[in-house]
Amino acid sequence: MLSVPDSTRALLEEIVSSFNAPIRYAFAYGSGVFDQHGYPRGETGEGRPMIDFLFAVTHAAHWHSINLNQNPTHYPLHARWLGSDFVSSVQVVAPGMWFNAYVPYKDVTIKYGVTTVDNLCADLLYWRSLYMA
Repeated sequence: MLSVPDSTRALLEEIVSSFNAPIRYAFAYGSGVFDQHGYPRGETGEGRPMIDFLFAVTHAAHWHSINLNQNPTHYPLHARWLGSDFVSSVQVVAPGMWFNAYVPYKDVTIKYGVTTVDNLCADLLYWRSLYMA
């Protein structure tokens, strides 16, 4: 595991715990989490890289149902209209992820992908799409 500053770790934990829907496993990745040359560090707002997450959940339709009620603005309008069954059916299509991007959280912007624990394990074990692996 790569180390991150305590302030970043606290922010990541705060973001994940802000979701009411049950997240079985979460990890953050990319330039918004780890120092990378060419990206500002410690700045907020404009110019700071988006913080990327992957959430593994047990039941996608249930998770999206709860999350659509808590965070409807995270989803595009058509997904709000069509509901969690639509979102989870689209999520099944390879690579098995649903992404919500450009989500404001306090003074940062996040993107999170939702997949099932089974799909994540299958990709890690069998490299089905290599998207998550």
